[in-house]
Amino acid sequence: MFKEFIEKKIGFPMLICLGDENILLNDITPESFRFHEIMNLIKKNRELRLAFFSSQPPFVFERIHSVCDTFISGISQKIDTLLREIIKNGEKENITLIAKKVGLIDEKIKCAPLKLMRKILNEEYYLEGEMIPLLDKFPEIYINVYIKVKENELHIEIENHGFIDKKTQIMIQNRIETGHALALFDLRQEFEMKKFEECSEIIRGFYLRENPANTFDELWNASNNQNFNEFWNESPYFNCINSGTYTSFYPYFAICYQQLWAALKKKENPSEEHFSAGMGYIQCAFIIEANRNLYGTYGKIFTPRNQGDRTMAGFKIGLPQIEIDI
Repeated sequence: MFKEFIEKKIGFPMLICLGDENILLNDITPESFRFHEIMNLIKKNRELRLAFFSSQPPFVFERIHSVCDTFISGISQKIDTLLREIIKNGEKENITLIAKKVGLIDEKIKCAPLKLMRKILNEEYYLEGEMIPLLDKFPEIYINVYIKVKENELHIEIENHGFIDKKTQIMIQNRIETGHALALFDLRQEFEMKKFEECSEIIRGFYLRENPANTFDELWNASNNQNFNEFWNESPYFNCINSGTYTSFYPYFAICYQQLWAALKKKENPSEEHFSAGMGYIQCAFIIEANRNLYGTYGKIFTPRNQGDRTMAGFKIGLPQIEIDI
């Protein structure tokens, strides 16, 4: 599908696929008649596919946003973090696969080094003696973003090459549940403003979802110079709550989570130079549930699944429908 654009040396090709028609979007500006024509076709078809090697150029997400807003006006800003997180995860898988195919990293390595990934995704990495960027060497390896409307719901799925094992699926599902629970806790705190003593076990429980109880205190002490109770009792979050000022719990949770995750990775593999912060799916699930309260939307994060030699991930989001029987 991309071979002709690689031969023409078109950088970062992006296609919109409507039925049997593949349209190159690179030179079609949002102000043009052709772009509006395509958006009208999208509305008529109610589903499409976007395909690209890399989301590094700004126009890629701009086009994805335009398509989403065609279906539900203004929805793109509410789901931008979700789109970026899941697409970036897919790109990591693709680039790691490409790096393995040409022998740049060992088959056993789960994720290519961040510096290498950036160079490949930016079309800056060339194999010795070759005239095309490594990103273009395997035109069959790219990202697909499937977008379709079902009734009043917008369904978005991101497809990349690779395989997700059962252990990782369970971990991701657990993080989705954590993000959902954090959003509900945040909402309750807005009205109840419970002090730390009243919700200490709830907060501890958020962290115990991934850290065994018998090792949690050791890990916490390795990442923080105060024990768990002292830290939260004296935290800016509970200082605000105790004074009757509401603030979101999520950012305070996230900082500690990332510190714990870094301490765990250092313990498990001291030589590891690059690893995920682990917050992606937690943040996505939090946003989905928080958006329900802020914007009246609803939605669900999908646990990634295997489909042949590819992985599918994504979410759905919609606006509530009100039906009145007369």
